[in-house]
Amino acid sequence: MTLPVTSTSSWIRVIVIWLFLSTAQSCRKIYTMQFGDRCSDLLPALGLSREAFLALNNRVDCYHFKAGQRACVESSASTCSRMYEVKKGDSCQSIIAAAKISQSKFLYINPGINCSNLQVGDQVCIASCRKHYHQRKLLSPLDLNSSNSLKGRNNGRKILLDYIGGTGLPIQFKEVPILSNTIEVYFVLAFAIDANRLGAVQDGNFSNYWISALTPSSICALKAHHCNVRVLLSLSGYSQYISATGATRIIEWYDPKNTTTWINNAFRSISSSVKAYHLDGIDIDYETFPQSKTFVFCIGTLIQKLKRAKIIDKATIAPYNQTYSLYEQLYNQYGHCIDYVNYQFYADDLQKVSDYVDLYNRIAKVFPRRKLLSSIEVMGRGLQGNDFFSALKILKREIGGVPGMFLWTADRSKENGFLVEKVAQCLL
Repeated sequence: MTLPVTSTSSWIRVIVIWLFLSTAQSCRKIYTMQFGDRCSDLLPALGLSREAFLALNNRVDCYHFKAGQRACVESSASTCSRMYEVKKGDSCQSIIAAAKISQSKFLYINPGINCSNLQVGDQVCIASCRKHYHQRKLLSPLDLNSSNSLKGRNNGRKILLDYIGGTGLPIQFKEVPILSNTIEVYFVLAFAIDANRLGAVQDGNFSNYWISALTPSSICALKAHHCNVRVLLSLSGYSQYISATGATRIIEWYDPKNTTTWINNAFRSISSSVKAYHLDGIDIDYETFPQSKTFVFCIGTLIQKLKRAKIIDKATIAPYNQTYSLYEQLYNQYGHCIDYVNYQFYADDLQKVSDYVDLYNRIAKVFPRRKLLSSIEVMGRGLQGNDFFSALKILKREIGGVPGMFLWTADRSKENGFLVEKVAQCLL
């Protein structure tokens, strides 16, 4: 077919359409360009260098994209199930031979790799979580516009969500047993707090306070071994320990003087943590509200902005009996951006199985049942052990079960050999 003579701008549109077709198979996240986006601001927010953007988009530069067009911002290499560290003398061919995979698969699971410039210490993927990669449908620009084509879905699988790192007790990801690949396991880092080490608020600039053993490299290793794992960070929590004074400060939502500034600061600081720690989403766990006029707007807009920029795939909220009305307002306005509700049923300190079942059914009238997780505070308040799992079995018999459950917290569960995690995975 002979293409007609056309303008430079038209050729750029042709190039971008070709880009969709040729990168769709190896792209995990797509970003839709917005009116007013500037590459100099956008790429740092997405955690990408110009060179990384070029590698993801077949060498088409960011400034060629117009509002409404889509660019790849994360490759499918994040679905890697086994990594290999390049050694002296290695080449792509020697790695392919040792891994016993085809050259086409190696190039597919390592998009943008430069085989003529491998460096000692580089990490390359040698096995992918995605099977039958060569049989996947080649997406078209129309497919990329589909509301279903790129959403991170669980395909109906149950989820186990486990908070980790928020108590100060020693814990590592590799200690927590993951016994099944038929459910989704979400670890939630606790916590990122809008305050410095002395407790002074920072106008939306969140700092990370989970224990130091939960490192970016440990998250990479966790995901390399388990294709069904995601890691989120939780915002706020109940209290902050001030090491300089030995005091504990109750964390309170405060209405910022300028909501736009707060949202922009939060977007930048959270984007930085997501990129540095290879995270998949955020959890909202503000629990104390002497002020609350701006909470719904600030948090809802933040979640929406992070999702639109493809910084995160998942967002959860964690209300309890003293805060659920405010979180209900948040869900009513921004529920389309919220994936799960981690309701803290244990805060009601119920001791009877029937009371737990009744409470779950009542809260399911406030938040959709398909998103409402059951919960247990391990070795803490509320139902424990067999009573808790008996409640879940009743819910399964009466309403078909729950979409998943969350635990507070893996740190405590370690004391009894992660028994709750083990039983939960079998039950789910």
